[in-house]
Amino acid sequence: MLNDLNALLVILSPIEEGTLPVTNGHLVHGAFFSLIRASHPDIADKWHNNDPYRPFTLSGIIFPSHLCQNRKILINKNSEYSFRITCLTEEAINIVQAALTSSSILRIQNIKFKITGLSTKTHKLTGKTNYDFLYHKWLKNNSRQSKKIKFNFHSPTAFKAGNINMVLPDIKRIFDSLTWRWNFFQTSGNMLPEVTASDWHDTWIISHFNLQSRILDFGNHKQLGFKGLFTLSLKDNSEDAKHIARLGCLLADYAFYAGIGYGTTKGMGMVYVEF
Repeated sequence: MLNDLNALLVILSPIEEGTLPVTNGHLVHGAFFSLIRASHPDIADKWHNNDPYRPFTLSGIIFPSHLCQNRKILINKNSEYSFRITCLTEEAINIVQAALTSSSILRIQNIKFKITGLSTKTHKLTGKTNYDFLYHKWLKNNSRQSKKIKFNFHSPTAFKAGNINMVLPDIKRIFDSLTWRWNFFQTSGNMLPEVTASDWHDTWIISHFNLQSRILDFGNHKQLGFKGLFTLSLKDNSEDAKHIARLGCLLADYAFYAGIGYGTTKGMGMVYVEF
């Protein structure tokens, strides 16, 4: 069965030494697009102008914690680095894999890295599945249900309300943003309904959170987001609420690949979920 949802780590070995800013998702984004443009210039233009969603997400550089000093990442030749890519369509994963395997060098800002591999091994940030599997897992298997959804916001996450950033997660905004992405990219015909705020809040309740605000400095602007844990518990287990409960579980499962909120192609909104 086709796996059109993929999460993988790109393993990097530095060719040069130096430093990179801790906020570097936009730099990874630029380096990634340089690779795509070199191998698929038409696709690079399409993705760059794609509105409202792009069929991938990108993390910033993942690095050993001891290499962070004074808001800089120390890049040395004896350490291994990586970044995460998720792809939301069959076309995207095919293009990304072709671009990464055809090029051995990635330049992030002023530092060159050798691409030494693509990791799809068992890891909390990697995986693969497809839209049809998730749809049947949660909505067609009537015995499947979870009473809790634990979101771990691994990178700063934000929602915009006009020009204002929301500094706390909101149940409806989380599930709405995932519904829109799902319906935009899925090709199996399994469209998802939009659910009202009252139905979401009547079904799920925030039962625990441990969140911290974070400011990302992108150089020409700053972005406020939140990181940490956020748990939803099932509030209503009646027959009428079960479909909405399962829909929430499906969307939370999808969030691992789609990301949540604003800036998911520049290192924001990365989340993994436990049920």
